[in-house]
This record gives sequence, C-alpha cells and structure tokens, in this order.
Amino acid sequence: MRDMPIKGMGKRLAVRARVTLVETMVIVGAIRAFAAIYSYIVIAATNSHP
Repeated sequence: MRDMPIKGMGKRLAVRARVTLVETMVIVGAIRAFAAIYSYIVIAATNSHP
C-alpha cells in the first residue's frame, strides 16, 4: 500500500514536467518571434533613412 501513493505522485510529477517543458518551449518561441519582428522593424527603420 505504501507504493501506491508514491507511484501516483511519480506520475503527477512526470505530467507536470511535460507541461513545464511545453510551457518553456512556447515561451522561448514567443521570445524568438518577438526578437525576429523587432529586428525586422529596426533594420527597416535603419534602411529607410540613408
């Protein structure tokens, strides 16, 4: 009976780890998208004024 709560907790931690990984990847993707858009705006602004 002692093994049951430990196994249940292990599964919950595994699911939490996966959700955290997905959230981290989404955040990194959003930061990369923001950086790409910001770089495009800065380059366009720099090139528009000779």
